[in-house]
Amino acid sequence: MNTLCGLTFIIILINCIDFSRNASLTNTDLKKYKHLIEGQGLYSQEDDVKVLTALNFKSEIYNKPYASVVEFYNSWCGFCQRFAPSWKALATEIKNWKDMIVVAAIDCSDDDNSQLCRDFEIIGYPTLRYFHENYKEGPNNIGVEVEKGEDVQTHKKKLLERIMEELGEHRGAQYPYILPVTTNDMNDFHRNSPKGTMYTFVVIEDSHSTD
Repeated sequence: MNTLCGLTFIIILINCIDFSRNASLTNTDLKKYKHLIEGQGLYSQEDDVKVLTALNFKSEIYNKPYASVVEFYNSWCGFCQRFAPSWKALATEIKNWKDMIVVAAIDCSDDDNSQLCRDFEIIGYPTLRYFHENYKEGPNNIGVEVEKGEDVQTHKKKLLERIMEELGEHRGAQYPYILPVTTNDMNDFHRNSPKGTMYTFVVIEDSHSTD
């Protein structure tokens, strides 16, 4: 009888300890880790898309050595639902570029994220914004809108166009130098290459090529 009582006491004590540990998590803590456990909206941990929330947006976007291209979407939006598979495919297609650029998404239909989406002046879904490397927080710093493609290949083409614009604006040092050569003098080409360039590959194509 004494043994039975002792076992019962131990079980109750263990349950109390487990309960007290769970109780130590605040509502903010639970929200912070919810997306890591369940994913959020149209994307989850199984995808190569980085899931953003109001809680991790600043730490994932600002002052990073790489750029981010972010989809602001509404999980109730039918177009967003049709768009998601190609966005996932883009993230998988360029996941080896993670040291240069990350594909991300944030669900504006989530109450916790709605104010952030308003702050970034999101008025239509989905909206794509590009945030260059070492991006700084500021009242007018809401990223650069990127045109949406229709599938993974057109997404990639639009993104490369944005990257070329970044290079033309003397940003994007983490990218290979892929701007068109505009001189017939190869000596000028070498002189204008970024400092530290060891190898240069030149692609020669027809002036009307769209590849």
